[in-house]
Amino acid sequence: MAEPEPYDAAEGDAEENIGSRGVEQGRIGDCWFLAALMGIAERDPDYIREHLWKNGDGSWTVRMYKDGEPVEIIVDSEFSADAANHRVPVRDENGEVMLDDDGVPIMESVSGGWPAIYEKAAVEHRSRYGDPDYEHIETGWGDEGYEMLTPNGSEKTGEASFEEIQERLDRGPVSVASEHPEDAKLYPWWEGAIDDSTVVPRHEYNVAGFVPAGEEAPDGSVSTEDRIHLENPWGPDGGTYDGVERSGDLYLTETQYKDSFRNVSSVEMEG
Repeated sequence: MAEPEPYDAAEGDAEENIGSRGVEQGRIGDCWFLAALMGIAERDPDYIREHLWKNGDGSWTVRMYKDGEPVEIIVDSEFSADAANHRVPVRDENGEVMLDDDGVPIMESVSGGWPAIYEKAAVEHRSRYGDPDYEHIETGWGDEGYEMLTPNGSEKTGEASFEEIQERLDRGPVSVASEHPEDAKLYPWWEGAIDDSTVVPRHEYNVAGFVPAGEEAPDGSVSTEDRIHLENPWGPDGGTYDGVERSGDLYLTETQYKDSFRNVSSVEMEG
């Protein structure tokens, strides 16, 4: 067998460039993992390349971490419809699994470049009893994603100020989680409902940075206040949730941010 070779971003089965915008979440509810992956990829694309190898037999080795120790996970690069663990349920715009006429969940193939390979490795990493099903990565928080992707301990806190988020962003990637109306039932100290209809409820976003007051954001908007730039794992085009279009990029003032978001996850990294 040939020696493993480092991941080559120019290969046909990979994205041309590694960065946060190479990630585009499909129908799997793993925004917590993808938001963490986005931040690391944008901050240090070589880190992704150094943790991903193509093996001589066409499979991939992804180096992840468990309790700070490296774990090398081998996955194949085939995402064919005839393998159950390469397929995920088709969901409607409200997130409900769609069924066929016989009441059986409709499934679709998973595809994509380096993010899909990482996603598949995450399934193996989180699998239980040798059952590598994509349902195992359906829920989580960004701090766990960082600890799967790096050997460093992560930090998860509640609501934070822009100054606090910037301090953490200076040391490594940061992701933030939005609220959800149902959360108020479980956590009475949160109001629960998001105040901005462009925000996806109970969803993890990558913190791309800040737009200073008076400066034009990439979307052409200008504000008299500092704004945080959040990237949606759905991709820059966003998508529909509960019949409402949700943005791929958010530019929020501190008040707007605090009205719709609750948790902050981060990890310290070099580079």
